[in-house]
Amino acid sequence: MFDKLSEELKAARIRAGLTLQQLANKTRIDLKFLEYIEDGNFSFLPELYVKAFLKEYSRFVGIDEKLIFKKYEAYKLGKEYIDQQPESFIEHIKELKENRFEKAKENIYSKPDSLYTSTQTGQDNPLNNFLMDKKNVVLLGAAAGVLVLFLAVYFLFFKKSPEIVIEKPYEELVNESRGRYVEDEPSKTPGDSQSNSDSLKLLISASDSCWVKALLDNSKKDEFKLYPHGSKLLLAASNFKVTFGNSYKIQLQLNNKPLSFNAKTKVSNVYIDIKGLNYINQTNKQTQ
Repeated sequence: MFDKLSEELKAARIRAGLTLQQLANKTRIDLKFLEYIEDGNFSFLPELYVKAFLKEYSRFVGIDEKLIFKKYEAYKLGKEYIDQQPESFIEHIKELKENRFEKAKENIYSKPDSLYTSTQTGQDNPLNNFLMDKKNVVLLGAAAGVLVLFLAVYFLFFKKSPEIVIEKPYEELVNESRGRYVEDEPSKTPGDSQSNSDSLKLLISASDSCWVKALLDNSKKDEFKLYPHGSKLLLAASNFKVTFGNSYKIQLQLNNKPLSFNAKTKVSNVYIDIKGLNYINQTNKQTQ
């Protein structure tokens, strides 16, 4: 008896354009169990699992799982499944028509009586009584007119223009843009704000992390750390005395011209003036 059910399931799968392997991937049911179902063998597992597999199979091939369960129960008892849905559906339609006809007859006879009773007893709807009063209608019309006039005046004279609304965001955008450009400039030391007498400009660049101690014009001190690809500009009137840590990674420019700086040790001490660069406490001396 299960052969009819298995053939129906297989035909639905083929109509859905699915192979057994594809259906196994979608339902996550082992391929051998799907083969048992299409062979009409429903004794491979307990009935609880069989029904669960039938439900997933029906859902993915697009057929009514409830109808499949009914057929499964009938075939399990060795009976032919008889679809009684059309007769019950027709009976349901007839019942609906009869109910509507009865309600229509009740409305025909009940509405005039209710209207007559309400007018005689004076129990009309309060909203209807309010609207029937001419004074109330005039008041409602006047209130609506005032509201329309108020809205017109508001939109014409008081509502702010779009330019005023976007003024503040525009200023914020300009400030943010300026901030981005300032961040891209080389960082400056307190000596950067000196007067025009600071004729020497020393640009220190680092390809890796380094630390720097500087004495500007034998009076002003500065100490800082440079990170990879970082740089800093120092200003002085006559000279710089600088100590570099991890000096192998340092490049120097004096007044926009490269200085020949070849560190021999990890920590280097140099003296820089308008004439160029000299090493301090080292025999190796180089100039610009």
